[in-house]
Amino acid sequence: MRRKRVLYAEDDYLNGKLLEILLEHTGIECVVAGDGPEAVRLFENGVYDAVIIDAYLPGLNGEAVARSIRRLDEAVLLIGVTSEAGAAHCMEQAGFDRVFMKPLRGRTCLDYLLRHL
Repeated sequence: MRRKRVLYAEDDYLNGKLLEILLEHTGIECVVAGDGPEAVRLFENGVYDAVIIDAYLPGLNGEAVARSIRRLDEAVLLIGVTSEAGAAHCMEQAGFDRVFMKPLRGRTCLDYLLRHL
């Protein structure tokens, strides 16, 4: 059986590393992209069960990354993260299944991800 894989697009190294470690402890492989173009490239060349995307990324913002990924795969689970409440509605319009506010506290985002994988 193939191990579940998550792509996390996050330009803050610490945030990316923290989620990578957390997911690895649950048995999920996490690949971290540091900017929007890298996230799209990794998605095009890999198989992912879910994608978590920060709203503000260098090169392509989270909405543009989500739209690119939705063109490639309409069914993949897309989770957005943002620190601005006003961005959540725009992210949902871009095709995200769920948007969480930063800083991510507790297990809400992780529980949602695990429930859908």
